[in-house]
Amino acid sequence: MTSAETKKSRPTKPPIQTRASTPRHAFLATSALALAVASVASRFYELHQYGTAVLNILRPPTPPVPIVSLDYGTFEGIASAHTTESFLGMPFAQPPVDDLRFRPPQPPAVQDHVYKAIEYGDSCPQQSFTLPPISGIDYSPLRGFAPTARQSEDCLYVNVVRPAGAQSDSEFPVVVWIYGGGFMIGDASRYNGTALVARSAKLGEPIIFVSFNYRVNAFGFLGGKEVHEAGLANLGLRDQRFALEWVHKYIHAFGGDSAKVTAWGQSAGGISVTAQLAAYGGNLTGLVRGAVLLSSTLPALSSTSDVRHQHFFDHLAQTTNCSSHSDRAAPALDCLRRVPYDALRAAIGSTPALLSTRGINMTWFPSIDGTFITKSMKRMAADGELPKVPLIAGNVQDEGTFGALYLTHLQTDDDFKQYVKSNYLEAASDEEIARVATLYPEDPSFGSPYGTGDKYVLSPQWKRIAALQGDLHNQAPRRFLLETTSKHQPNVWGYLYTRKQGWPYLGSVHGGELQDFFGTGDEPDFQTIDTIINFVNHLDPNTPESRDHATTTNALANIKWPRYSEASSVGRDRPPILLFSDSHELSVVSDDYRAEGMKLLNEIQLEIGY
Repeated sequence: MTSAETKKSRPTKPPIQTRASTPRHAFLATSALALAVASVASRFYELHQYGTAVLNILRPPTPPVPIVSLDYGTFEGIASAHTTESFLGMPFAQPPVDDLRFRPPQPPAVQDHVYKAIEYGDSCPQQSFTLPPISGIDYSPLRGFAPTARQSEDCLYVNVVRPAGAQSDSEFPVVVWIYGGGFMIGDASRYNGTALVARSAKLGEPIIFVSFNYRVNAFGFLGGKEVHEAGLANLGLRDQRFALEWVHKYIHAFGGDSAKVTAWGQSAGGISVTAQLAAYGGNLTGLVRGAVLLSSTLPALSSTSDVRHQHFFDHLAQTTNCSSHSDRAAPALDCLRRVPYDALRAAIGSTPALLSTRGINMTWFPSIDGTFITKSMKRMAADGELPKVPLIAGNVQDEGTFGALYLTHLQTDDDFKQYVKSNYLEAASDEEIARVATLYPEDPSFGSPYGTGDKYVLSPQWKRIAALQGDLHNQAPRRFLLETTSKHQPNVWGYLYTRKQGWPYLGSVHGGELQDFFGTGDEPDFQTIDTIINFVNHLDPNTPESRDHATTTNALANIKWPRYSEASSVGRDRPPILLFSDSHELSVVSDDYRAEGMKLLNEIQLEIGY
């Protein structure tokens, strides 16, 4: 037999039947597999949990959500930059809408749920403006002046930034920021207080930062006899007062000390701080114990019913078809309250903008209403009627260049004189205007930006008018305030900021110091920001001797900033001020620049009642 045949003849074996091939055995095998998979999954889960635990140990703990309860609501904040906590966009008053338009602020409504205070509230309606296209001027550093996109009449919100972990019994000193913008634009969201608060904590002297919105342009500073008779002038200033009262009542819940509040403002914000000192005849009612004024201090004010305010009230009434109601105060204002928001915004927008051929003569501005502001603030300072609180006041070198950008139409000496008289000093005599022209000559080497010789001459009178209006509106009033207040109380300090003076055409421009004071620049040296922290804590801008200088690391710790009244003690004939120079060095200089011109401007304004 061949092997092939042998293979063929072998009987075929039946297939081997395994245990799994039966239904019962298949079930048992599947169960075993499932148990094995579950065992592996359980082990994987244990390893995952172990890894997660390790990661949680290595990862910084998530900061707790900050919560503060007030008598009208509970507010949930956020953990913010630089190890701080922020409560943003909390209402401090009812929305001034509908019948509350053109009325004083009213207490906020009770919140029936936890309020998410995690983003800034809308800004109050802004009056837009346009920067003129001038070759050679880089406007990018001024981008912060641009109105924000989110605007509405529902805008009265307050913001609080505190060191992380602050409690209701921390009792940290408080600084309240009031923004500028010519009383025509501005909102609190442009000013981030986290770096300031973080720096204070690093120095071992933590503070709390507060900011808020207030109504601007016609919404906050409508004037005219109708407004005066209704007692409704200076609503923006009343918003500020309401916010200060909110701070006094509630800041303890955030860890602040209501007895240690400093008011701080720049430009219109500086004027606002002075207005709060002067309000109700100088009755502060314990709201503020110190003041810091950047750039602007004592404005030239006129009566609420003055022709300049009446002119713009009439314009709004006519533009919105409310002029037929202007025979009596209430109907005219009632009509304006019913004007649709967009129509009223358009009417306000048809008035001169923040930057215009009016220069620094603002369209909407505080006024002497006989109640909130009872008289000229400059006269109050001269008569010693302002509250005697410690204060700092200072200027940038080139205060007037920004507001002069639309004044290139002034070509001759006569143009300059006529403009100064008609736009700024209408009640001054021709002889006084002639003296002003002599002390502010048309030679561009004497003009602003200072120290630039014949450079940056936009028109024959441009640097001249920039110099004049910077002194008239900013420098001379600041000097007058320091001279008068230092006679009645010693704790008064002045400064001059000349940094960034290389900016073409604008120089050390109005508002150019703010990044330094807030510590938000690219390379902060902490000199200016530390003066704020020192003052808020001690009512003295100097570095306290008790502080560990290893945490200070700037030149402020190595210089004594003398009080304005200490001229003789530092060997000077004129009052001393601190100079913040471009070299980031600090020095003490005399406050005697352009002395004759500023003295004349102050005398004229006092004489004509401003």
